[in-house]
Amino acid sequence: MDNNGIKRTTIRYSCAKKDHHRKAYKIVEAKSNSSKNEFIIQAILEKEEGNELAELIRMAIRDALPDNLCITGIEEQIRKVVREELAHISFAQDNTQAKKEKTLKQESNVIPSAAMDFISSLSEAHE
Repeated sequence: MDNNGIKRTTIRYSCAKKDHHRKAYKIVEAKSNSSKNEFIIQAILEKEEGNELAELIRMAIRDALPDNLCITGIEEQIRKVVREELAHISFAQDNTQAKKEKTLKQESNVIPSAAMDFISSLSEAHE
């Protein structure tokens, strides 16, 4: 770390062996030098926020399903519906921690109506 509080890291791409490394390298290299850092930082944060949202969705679905429902047979259907619902969601960047925590708390208490309808239809089908 230098005197300005800047931390540095190095990214190594195995372009000869891994297609996803080659693809990532091309994407990063297409950015201007001044925007590469911000692009990488934003990509990391968006990935992490997506992981947090996925966990909230898993918890909400687990809580909404009856205990006696066998999830292994319908797991792929649930994943498909969740993927379809997430495709319609736009994530706005929020820079304050307090707002992020409030939003996460609110999102954890809300299950989209389409997901609830789907879950209800599954539990009715197993009765």
